[in-house]
Amino acid sequence: MTQTRRKLPAPLLFTLGIVALTLSGLLIGLEPIGADPDNMYRPIKSELSRALSEKTLPLWSDRLGIGIPLAAESHVAAFYPPNWLLYGCLGVSSAYRMAIWFHFLALAAAMYAYGRTLSLTSWGAALSALSFTFSGFQASHICHEPFYNLMPYLPLSLMFAERYLKDGRPGWLAGIALAVGIQITLGHFQIQFWTACLVVMTGLWRASKKQASWRRAAGLIAAVTWAGAIAAIQLGLTWELTRIAGFDRAIVTLIFYAFPSSHLAQLAFPQLFMGFSPLASSKYWRGFESLPDEATLYVGTITLIFAFCGYFARRDRSLALWRWIVPTGLVLATMPFWWLDGYLMILKIPGFNLFRAPGRYTLLTTIGLCLLAGRGFELTLSSRRFWLGFSLATFFAAAAMAWSIYWSSRPKILEGLGSNPRIFYLLSGALIWIVALFLAWAWRSGRIAPWVPVAFVAFELAYLFYHGSTTNQPTPRDCFSTPLPTM
Repeated sequence: MTQTRRKLPAPLLFTLGIVALTLSGLLIGLEPIGADPDNMYRPIKSELSRALSEKTLPLWSDRLGIGIPLAAESHVAAFYPPNWLLYGCLGVSSAYRMAIWFHFLALAAAMYAYGRTLSLTSWGAALSALSFTFSGFQASHICHEPFYNLMPYLPLSLMFAERYLKDGRPGWLAGIALAVGIQITLGHFQIQFWTACLVVMTGLWRASKKQASWRRAAGLIAAVTWAGAIAAIQLGLTWELTRIAGFDRAIVTLIFYAFPSSHLAQLAFPQLFMGFSPLASSKYWRGFESLPDEATLYVGTITLIFAFCGYFARRDRSLALWRWIVPTGLVLATMPFWWLDGYLMILKIPGFNLFRAPGRYTLLTTIGLCLLAGRGFELTLSSRRFWLGFSLATFFAAAAMAWSIYWSSRPKILEGLGSNPRIFYLLSGALIWIVALFLAWAWRSGRIAPWVPVAFVAFELAYLFYHGSTTNQPTPRDCFSTPLPTM
């Protein structure tokens, strides 16, 4: 009797290969430097490494400031199991780089698996995974260690939730509890809170639509509670620290770092909206009380086209919730600019008043667009609905181009961009759209293989990943380069 060996599907291998190759610079010494990486993350990881070499944890360090309880300051992620391996066996710089590389690979794999759980085709899941892994949110927060390390556990938790709602196996609940619990040990807690909310919302949505029982929805709530118990050691220490040191934030600080409504065309022309010089960027963003790395939104041109198509997929129950989450994320991200009182009311909801930077709600929009793009990237989608989405995407591109021309012609914008770069960004953006629309048409007409549009998205997003908003911040060293010596 012969035993057949299951092979990994080609689209998944294609996706993982592109992610590994795009981030291969990490393997030869390139890494994010400046600002938070140099001023916070590597110093505290140096203390973690030192403590692990002494077979203990950094409960206290007198090498930073006048002393700090590092284990309680959750950014050090002292209780995150992979950190024990990375920082216990490798040097700080190597461990820091390997953490980025492995977690981005894990994110691509988890997003692919989540897409397949939602019945996306293998190439649709690959498109979703690549688009989210190298989206504007991920690229702009590459200098924020907790964000990229905890991100794989978001789609993983949602995948477990969907599987439990389908078959009711308690093992999936254990998976949710473990994934969210491990995610919590990475600290910061903002995206962990959103992950828990999304898991619960998935259960409530499915139950309300009679796609799952209310009992299983309650099971998801129990799993999220269980996750808190798993991470109790980190939560307990952090709670004690905040009780002693205080954690009172003025309301005004919770509305900083929103996403400017005037930048919504960035979805279509990302380079233009990220093209400021560092000095001009500082002056411009000061007027918004924001920063470019907190207000970056793009998913790739072809991804956006297919997202419009996927939005109109008929009888698509698996992504129905995300059709509501996409605009909700945009509303929350921009609300401080157009309805401040409404956003202040939202901040009165328990949990929502703990975290700042409304612009980070674009994460929800980003995930939703990537998943909808995976649905639009299916030949089973009716021609009528595909071409409707295709036409609306073309209209959106034309409207975004008109707005971009007007926006970038204003004196303070033109001063920061420069006349020649402005023309280059507009023309190159238009060319990318022409090529993307052609490839989408060619794929739908059966003239090219599905890997071709996915490869185009990967090329575009890989370029933007290394030429994004993070490199244009007032601190120009916030980019990929060789690091300074660690402590």
